[in-house]
Amino acid sequence: MLCVFEYHNDKNEEPVVYWRKGPSCNNQQSLRSSSGTSRPQIHITKDVFRGYSILKLSNVDQNASNFYFCDVTLTQKAQNKCGNGTKLTVQDFKCKDCTRSEMTWWWWFLLGYAIFVTTVIMAFGVSNTFKNKYYRPKEGWYLLMERNDK
Repeated sequence: MLCVFEYHNDKNEEPVVYWRKGPSCNNQQSLRSSSGTSRPQIHITKDVFRGYSILKLSNVDQNASNFYFCDVTLTQKAQNKCGNGTKLTVQDFKCKDCTRSEMTWWWWFLLGYAIFVTTVIMAFGVSNTFKNKYYRPKEGWYLLMERNDK
């Protein structure tokens, strides 16, 4: 989620950006970047002098569904502005057409078996053709005479 804001660049003023989760921006608890395996993982990037902040959520589950608000406060002037919020809805993805059939492995097994049997049959066929056409005495290979009776 992206939050973009503008403010009058004053040497004594530095905006503070809070990300809030809840039904409104009035939620007092602000989000902080997290690490580890917590759900969801929160990563907040800020560049207040360029006027933006990015909230990135990863490893989310359905509990992360809510409104997320960007709250920018100017501390010297005691002013704050809150965005309209972004609604995030996380759904459990279950696609009936995407699930593999239990029989899929069986078809792969049959295909592999058919390829194996075909390879073995072809190998024996080539071997028998080679044996019938050539004779190998101790001193080398000789092509047997083929008779063509016309």
